[in-house]
Amino acid sequence: AQLAVVPVHAAELPGAPARVSWTQEASRPSDGDINLNWQAPASNGGRPITSYEIQQTKDGAWIDLYTFTNVSGRLTLRINELPRGVTYRFRVAAVTDAGQGPWTESGEVRLRTVPSAPRDVTWKVTPSGELVVAWRAPEDSGGPFPPGGADALPELVSYRVWVTPDGQTWIPAVTQRANQPLYISSSVYRAGDRSAFAVSAINEVGEGPRSTASTWFEPTEARPEPVTNLRIAFRNLPSGKAAGAITWTPGDSGGSAQYYKITVTVNGQSRLRDKVVKVPRFTLSNIPPKDFRGRPSKVFVSVRSWNAKYFSASVTTREAYVP
Repeated sequence: AQLAVVPVHAAELPGAPARVSWTQEASRPSDGDINLNWQAPASNGGRPITSYEIQQTKDGAWIDLYTFTNVSGRLTLRINELPRGVTYRFRVAAVTDAGQGPWTESGEVRLRTVPSAPRDVTWKVTPSGELVVAWRAPEDSGGPFPPGGADALPELVSYRVWVTPDGQTWIPAVTQRANQPLYISSSVYRAGDRSAFAVSAINEVGEGPRSTASTWFEPTEARPEPVTNLRIAFRNLPSGKAAGAITWTPGDSGGSAQYYKITVTVNGQSRLRDKVVKVPRFTLSNIPPKDFRGRPSKVFVSVRSWNAKYFSASVTTREAYVP
């Protein structure tokens, strides 16, 4: 009798892993660590998967990185301390007793680095005498976000404004949040001062390089100094109301004609707003001795120096109660 021949099928290789991706933990964004994640292939070729082979690129070529054998657990590999600013690719292949299946790539992996320098740093003096430094954001904020990580890793955190009196020594002046990219100087500047400005950008990785310096700020007119010794002296009037004699000590005018802007409120109500006077005194009359609740009236005064171009860096205030 003739024997029947039964065909023997070769074992099939496993399919390609699914959804190879990577994430960076939000709690450790500056460590250079990523998690490489993947899912098991749709088909294991009829044999249990025993391991996964993982490779990465180096100098444009694929090299072996790791053999992952914990196939019954979570399919995630922590890769530590990747250099920043370098673009990598990773790929994963499943292995069974029949052999290794096809690769699945992760796509580009590039960890964020510090941002590049901000651009076009400029300054101007506003009509009120405020010195404003402005700039444009850096071209490179430090690299792309990891997939799914944009909510956890802000693109830029802040800017730092630097000032130099000589072009050699740089002094940090202020750190400004990234969503407020303007620096308004509150310092007193004098005729003959000389300053230039630069800006650096900061993200969650660290601080990038300083920008090119601005042009020199060399004021030819001085900004007046704030007034001091602001006082309010009350006296009773025959009408039953009170008068308040407001006096102060002028600061250095810087050689320019100096004026003063006065604002007064009585019991929270405006009585005088930006009144300009040329002498360091002013008298406010007809002040009620009590407010509507029968308490002593409160008088609030603010005085700011002004030389018709620049205001003083700050306003001097004082409050007092009618005795």
